[in-house]
Amino acid sequence: MRRLLTILSGVFLFLNTSVFAQNNLSKYAIDASVFYGNTLEHNPNIAHLLSEHPTGFHFSWSKTLNPEKHWSYKNNYPELGFSFFYHQSHVEALGDNYSLYGHIHWYFASRLLQFKLAQGIAYIGNPYHPDKNFRNVAYGSKFLGATRLELNFVKENIWEGMGVLAGLGIVHYSNGSIKKPNTSANTLYAHIGLRYSWDEVQIPSAAEIDWPKADELSVLRYEAILRGGINQAGIGQPTREFFVLGGALGKRWSYRSGWHAGVEFFYSPFIKDIVRFRSVAFPEAGYTGTEDFKRIGVYAGYDLFVSDDFSLFANLGFYAYWPISYESQIYNRLGMKYQIAESPVFVMLDVKAHYFRAEAMELGLGYKF
Repeated sequence: MRRLLTILSGVFLFLNTSVFAQNNLSKYAIDASVFYGNTLEHNPNIAHLLSEHPTGFHFSWSKTLNPEKHWSYKNNYPELGFSFFYHQSHVEALGDNYSLYGHIHWYFASRLLQFKLAQGIAYIGNPYHPDKNFRNVAYGSKFLGATRLELNFVKENIWEGMGVLAGLGIVHYSNGSIKKPNTSANTLYAHIGLRYSWDEVQIPSAAEIDWPKADELSVLRYEAILRGGINQAGIGQPTREFFVLGGALGKRWSYRSGWHAGVEFFYSPFIKDIVRFRSVAFPEAGYTGTEDFKRIGVYAGYDLFVSDDFSLFANLGFYAYWPISYESQIYNRLGMKYQIAESPVFVMLDVKAHYFRAEAMELGLGYKF
């Protein structure tokens, strides 16, 4: 690790002494890097799985999209793309992970500093099994949601389109409690690699940008949203379907940002399994097993508009009706939303949690009025 950090320090020094104003953008780019990391002990239940340092590699393809659009101009011409990530844990109980992602790159400091957000699906080579692999309490299913964040220094076109990149990242694996156990895992890593770019994109002037009309940013929007999915109360418990019906209003206050607030009704049958277990295992708690498993929540949140059609969002909510004490009365969400073409219909994918404890991965369908 010390040797890798020494190399990274040298690369960072080279990059910081090479800052210049870039007038041309590369249309396409591919990069490849190797990493060395450390899995964090965010939960004492996974302490027995942290004896080794994970290693691996990653490949990605990226494209600069729509420089003539106002959202691209305002976000300093981000890149969208796909990537593959191989994660070798060197711990038999955890096995190896293979992930596919969609990602976005934001650039700063004359495009020498890159922030990556990647969301995808991971295939787990050795998930939990009650007989064959009971030690793996981190991964309860073969497929997990995977999220990666990276902060990189990038120097393009050092020679014939070839450049370098290096940085720090964190990758999070979780199935959103679709199947228990789901203690999840977070790996912090350092990586270094090569980047090759080709073709050029003409950067338009501010007068050539396709700006939206001012009234498009001031409209108060109303949304009806239906979310759903499956989750599980505990190991060995049945998998239950759930749905969340809600309504929200919001407003976009700038090209990048907006707010929203709403109310929602939770139909969560997995809580019935929790109540039944408590009524049998802890009779002194006074549960009968027939308590109401439904909840009502109110929430507010922030929207980060990547483009006019695609946004990231975060919610913070409070259960106004909470008949069963499950986790906490405060909940949160992180997710993404895509509006289909120019229609009022949009789709959503998010993870709902109580602080850092995931309750469910939700797939949503909405209609904007």
